[in-house]
Amino acid sequence: MTIAENSLVSSAQPPIYRWSIRFSVCGEGIFFGGMIPLIPWLAERFQVEERTLGLILGIYALMVLLTSLPLGLVSDRRGAGLVLSAGGGSMAAAAVVIALWPTPLGFLVGRAIQGLAASAVWTSALAIASDLGGSRARGRELGFLFAMSGAGYAIGPSLSGAITELWSPALFFWVMAAIWLVNTILLLAWRPSLEPGPQPEAGLSEARRQGLKLLLAGIMGVTYSVANFGLLQLTVPLLLSEKFNLSPLVIGQIFLGNELFLIIVRYMAGHWSDYGRRLPLVVGLSLAALALTGLNLVDRLVWTIPAIFLIEAGFAIMIGASAPLFADGLAEMRLARLGAGVAFGIFNIFWSIGYLLGAYGGGVALTALGRSTVLGGIAALAGLAWLISLAVIMRIGWRNRT
Repeated sequence: MTIAENSLVSSAQPPIYRWSIRFSVCGEGIFFGGMIPLIPWLAERFQVEERTLGLILGIYALMVLLTSLPLGLVSDRRGAGLVLSAGGGSMAAAAVVIALWPTPLGFLVGRAIQGLAASAVWTSALAIASDLGGSRARGRELGFLFAMSGAGYAIGPSLSGAITELWSPALFFWVMAAIWLVNTILLLAWRPSLEPGPQPEAGLSEARRQGLKLLLAGIMGVTYSVANFGLLQLTVPLLLSEKFNLSPLVIGQIFLGNELFLIIVRYMAGHWSDYGRRLPLVVGLSLAALALTGLNLVDRLVWTIPAIFLIEAGFAIMIGASAPLFADGLAEMRLARLGAGVAFGIFNIFWSIGYLLGAYGGGVALTALGRSTVLGGIAALAGLAWLISLAVIMRIGWRNRT
C-alpha cells in the first residue's frame, strides 16, 4: 500500500481548496505577527514588565500544547476540514475579545483563545498539506504552507503597527475578526469529506530508525520555537525600541521586510528538503547560530537588521526540513490508526513546549539577566541543537531522500 493510498486527502482536491488551506495559515500569520509591534505599546501603556509580557506570549503556546494531540485525533477521525473551520471561528472570537478588552488581562484571555484556534488551524492544515504532497513533494507543499504563513507574518506587523500609530490597537483586532469570519464561512462551504485510510505497522527495527527521525525533528521544533518565537519575538522588538528608539510603525516595517525575504527562503527550503532533509537542518542551524552571535556583538542599526534577517533565514531553512522529516518518520512507521492529524499534533506539541519555555523563560531572563545575556544564550542553544543534529544524523546516515 502506498503513501498516496493512505492519504487523509485525495490529491485530486480542487485548487480552490488548496488555496483555502494556504489562506488559513496566512490569516493566522497576520494575527500572530500583528502582536509583535504591540509588545512595546503594551509595556509602555500599562507599565508591564518583561515576565508579564512573556506570560501573555506564552499562554498561546500553552493552549497549543494542551490541545494539539486531541485536535489531531479529531482531525483524523472526523475530518481535518471540520477542525480547520472550527479553528477559524475561534480565531474570530479571540480577535473580538482583545478588541473589546485591550488591556493586559484582555490580551491574556484573547491569546489563550488564539492558541486554541492556532492549534486547530496548524494541526489540520499541516496534515492536509503533507498528504497532498505525498513522499516526493511533501517538502514543497509544506514549504508553500510556511511561505503563506510568512506572508501573513509580513503583513501582520506592518498592519498592526500602522493601525496602532494612526488609530488604536483595537481596530486591528476588529479587522482580524472580520477576516476570520469570512474565511470560516468559506472553509465551511468548501469543506470536503476527509477519511484516513488503514495504516499497516512497520517492523521493530524500522520503527526505531524512524523514531530517531521523529526525535531529531522534535528537537528542531523545540529549538526553533524557543529561540525564534519564544525569545526573539520578545527580545528583538524591545531591542529595536529601547536601543534604537524606533516606533511601532518602524518596527513593523522592519519585520515586514524580514518576512517578505523569508517567504522566498521558506518556499525554497521546502524544495531543497525534497532532495534531502538532513543537510538543510545543519546549514540552517549553522547560519542561525552565527547570526545570533553577530547580533549580540553589533551596536549599529545598519548591522543589526541584516543579523535579524539571517537569524530568521537560518531557522526557516531548519524548520523547512524538520517538518517534512517528521511526517516522513510517521509515514514510514505506518502506526496503526494514527494519521497525519496525530502526527502534526505531536509535532505541534514539541513546538509549543519550546515556545512556552522560551516566551515565559525569556521574559524572566530579560528581567533578571538583561538582553545581551539572553541573546548569547539563544546562540548557545542553536549551537547545542547543531551538535545534537549532527550526532543523530551520523546515527541514521546521510544518504537517501530523508
